[in-house]
Amino acid sequence: MIRKTIAAAAAAALSLAAPAFEKYMMRIPDSLSPQDGAAGGAAVPGKEAASIPLKGGGYVVIWNQTPREKAPDGAAGGADVAPDVAGKDVVTLLRKACGKCPSVFAGIGGSTFFAFYCGGCKAYEGVLVSKGAAFTLSVYLPEGRGFDDEVRGILAQVEFSPPPGYGVDSALKLYGPGSRLSASVRYTVLKKMVEARPECWELVAALLDVSADRPATGEWCRRELQRLNPAHYGPPEESKRSARAFDAKNTDETDAAMAVLDAPRKAAKASASVPD
Repeated sequence: MIRKTIAAAAAAALSLAAPAFEKYMMRIPDSLSPQDGAAGGAAVPGKEAASIPLKGGGYVVIWNQTPREKAPDGAAGGADVAPDVAGKDVVTLLRKACGKCPSVFAGIGGSTFFAFYCGGCKAYEGVLVSKGAAFTLSVYLPEGRGFDDEVRGILAQVEFSPPPGYGVDSALKLYGPGSRLSASVRYTVLKKMVEARPECWELVAALLDVSADRPATGEWCRRELQRLNPAHYGPPEESKRSARAFDAKNTDETDAAMAVLDAPRKAAKASASVPD
């Protein structure tokens, strides 16, 4: 509950901190003093990177390596955007791969960054699923730093969100918290949405919000939120502060690390049956 409250507060603070630094579906409040491109010696082609200074020196550098694909129908301007995985089992693949190599579940915005540490790159690399889209990221931290309290506080304010066309934003505006529709109407629609897009944690959270008088539904939602978004809903031990580099000589660990990055491309259609 505390984690959920913190995540909500961070999201609210972000929404009020306009204008904000924006770069390829990455939004950072100006209060964090973000810089365009890489800083602090991170080996990043600066095209899709942002650097955020730390109080004691050094930077958190976020490099957005998300493959650009054809925009879904309705996306603004027809620009290339992140892969649409709202109806796919991408988180299932990410968790399976992370279970086979050293990994961390770190919160970025309200979502979980499923990542491993690349010793050669000196960065945490992995995938974040936000509002139906998959983002492939590299996060560089100063040597010796992990996802400590300061780093986590910074990343909590960084938002990745696809443009219109994925259906998640519009669904949340119509049926999520703050909706003027009755709870029963919201429940009926959200249940169908979640069954079609069961790995979209934002829709599961919205369904939980209208399931107070449906214990079975509520329990299912809470269990799924822990699985889909462990950095915010899972037990504390799942959100480690650091991980050793995967062993490049260990075929299993190498294959698992590559499977993390391949998850958005290899994810298959997902479905679920939500209990009433």
